[in-house]
Amino acid sequence: MPTSTTAPNVLIIDDHSPDARLTLEALQDGADGHHFVAKDAREALAYLRKEPPFAEVPTPDVIVVGFNPPGRTGREAFEEIRTIELHPPIIILSRTMEEPVSRYLHAGAADFLVKDDLRPLRQAVDAVVATRAPLRKLSPRQVEVLRLIAGGLATREIAQRLEVSGKTVEAHRAELMRRLEIRTVAGLVRYALRASLVELGRE
Repeated sequence: MPTSTTAPNVLIIDDHSPDARLTLEALQDGADGHHFVAKDAREALAYLRKEPPFAEVPTPDVIVVGFNPPGRTGREAFEEIRTIELHPPIIILSRTMEEPVSRYLHAGAADFLVKDDLRPLRQAVDAVVATRAPLRKLSPRQVEVLRLIAGGLATREIAQRLEVSGKTVEAHRAELMRRLEIRTVAGLVRYALRASLVELGRE
């Protein structure tokens, strides 16, 4: 994740070159973030998984996916990315508001904007990155415990899933609350949803 003085790295997925160019322009504000445009889901997944020729690329902080009806490239990319655990948060750009916005937000998208007005895009990217910034305080195991708590698993179920004791899970939960400055399990769940670590109605 970027530091407070580092511009975010953004992966743009859009099979319509003019729209991709406009998205890049909307994100550029003099900062030096790394932005890469993928033309389809296959290239995007290779980039995210750091497969050749993307072995040395920086990990994206945010993914911006363009929906271009009637084509399905954007939707397919969204569905494929959802299969990657702890993937970067996704902002959807659509040509119209006819898309089922609530469906995509419930499925884990961090935001949904219309391509006709990209002025809010940079602010949306910054907001998503800021929401995830507290995760830098956590270890990978703590992030996983947070995701499982938000997915509705009980302490015993988490312990079985991670092959640790219940007391270890409880210790992780207490440390999550301390580091995130959140006092309740419900608060942890709300934060995990805001940070796009889990989807509504899905473990």
